[in-house]
Amino acid sequence: MSSLSNLERAVLREIARQVPGHQQALEAQLDGASVIERENTGAGFFTTLSVASGPPADGLKSPVGDVRAIVAGRKFEIGFLLWLQNGLLRKLEGYTYGQDSTTGLDYATVSFSDVGPRV
Repeated sequence: MSSLSNLERAVLREIARQVPGHQQALEAQLDGASVIERENTGAGFFTTLSVASGPPADGLKSPVGDVRAIVAGRKFEIGFLLWLQNGLLRKLEGYTYGQDSTTGLDYATVSFSDVGPRV
């Protein structure tokens, strides 16, 4: 297993802020999270997560979040959703808009800015 990238960590923290009633549980899970697998689909990506510690976010339904980021080399911003399993972080989904391909983009090392709510 590998560590979360800076982009994944920033996006997950922003998603946690968007659900104040569950923010503490999600942040505790995030502190113990690691990456099982990353899949670049060409239209975005999926990061499958493992959580080592932290209480479940009971009652929180998937998907969670309405986040976007400006990613280097992309014409459009990238949107993000978090999928939970039994109240635990399970999969982070990144998706593009339009015809903006992600083929060849390494989400583990990519430069990014302006992570925040999708407007």
